[in-house]
Amino acid sequence: MNFNVSILFMSLSAAAATILPIGVALYLRSKYQTSWKAVGIGALIFILFQPVLRFPLLRLLQGTSWYSYNSVVNPWLIAIVLGFSAAVFENIGRFVAFKFLLKGNRQWKNGIAYGIGHGGIEAILLAGIPLINSILLSISNPALLNQPSAIYLVGGLERIFAMTFHVAASLIVLYGVKFRKYRYLFYAILMHGLLDSSIGFIKNIALFEAWAGILAITLLVSIIIKIKRSSSGKILS
Repeated sequence: MNFNVSILFMSLSAAAATILPIGVALYLRSKYQTSWKAVGIGALIFILFQPVLRFPLLRLLQGTSWYSYNSVVNPWLIAIVLGFSAAVFENIGRFVAFKFLLKGNRQWKNGIAYGIGHGGIEAILLAGIPLINSILLSISNPALLNQPSAIYLVGGLERIFAMTFHVAASLIVLYGVKFRKYRYLFYAILMHGLLDSSIGFIKNIALFEAWAGILAITLLVSIIIKIKRSSSGKILS
């Protein structure tokens, strides 16, 4: 483990989790006049449906004997519950946003902007801020960096894949709202649940990141192809 390399890699991951989503949002606004409202609603929905609503419910669940028992005996069940609960809350939040809060901003480009806001605030809160704190603590106490240097790139890579997935899921739900094909909400929940719950099944970090990246990119490409076949308008225009 090289201290300077580890700090560099942590800094790159922190930048990916904080500067990257902000930079992408600014670029989309400048280049394609995307709506700041879509970005803001994306961030607000994540905060409301995860830290405000889901996290307290999870804490109640974690205090039950059922959770304590199954976390030891059936950890796969806990992984599924955690993964699909996140999927249900976040994608219902997306549906609420596009159905009721963004009626005048349902262009595809604003679906992307929403995904950047949603995934960006998640990255900042769950990865960016903790990584910055870890960097500051590690500078004062280098002994805290006891992992191979390359491992400190994982956080940034994971956030890039996660934000890609959030954009894809947002477009999937938006597609369902625009064309009143509400089964697409179910598709988004299913794919989101599979991704999040797989954390409990794929223990190898490299394999999990490969799976997450492949799924996120595949979903994004698939929904873009679907949109192009179903709509005469450009996705970014």
